[in-house]
Amino acid sequence: MKRLAPVPRYHVATISRLLSCKQTMQNYTIIGIANTKNEKNSKKMEKNLKKDFENAVDAYLKAFCEMYELQYDEDCWVGREPGTVAEVGDYFFGFDDIRRCVDEGYGWDEVMEWYDYCVEAGSFGIATPNLKSWMMGCPHLNGPEMERIRAASRRVEEAKAAFEAEIRELTQKERKTAHGPRKGGF
Repeated sequence: MKRLAPVPRYHVATISRLLSCKQTMQNYTIIGIANTKNEKNSKKMEKNLKKDFENAVDAYLKAFCEMYELQYDEDCWVGREPGTVAEVGDYFFGFDDIRRCVDEGYGWDEVMEWYDYCVEAGSFGIATPNLKSWMMGCPHLNGPEMERIRAASRRVEEAKAAFEAEIRELTQKERKTAHGPRKGGF
């Protein structure tokens, strides 16, 4: 079986900018392992790839924070898992959205419009679009439609509160009559 040539380190960094960083890490880990002669070199290459991946996603996060004037903190990855979800200020962004914002240069107001819509729509169980689809103008509920949903949600909450109050009132009456004087001499 013919062995593949090792991938030069500078190619990994270049390719990781072009492809999804996680996919790049997985692909080149496999290639790297196939190209090594022993376990020690394999572990070293795997460690280097992991470090390259973490550096790449941290660079994107730093650029994202600078772009939108947010506080950068290298420990903001949820669960200390670089490349997953980052907590930045009061917001949570997945790495794909961070990368897309940096690569495409989306404006903060556009990103916040999408973010707020997703938070609110998600709270009602409505499917939410990804950032790329939103920026391409995908269909979504408009202002008046969302207001109708908010009003319906308020009516449901009011009905729920009235229902719970009715149950409390009935159970209190039941307790009063159940604890009254006993009949039959027991």
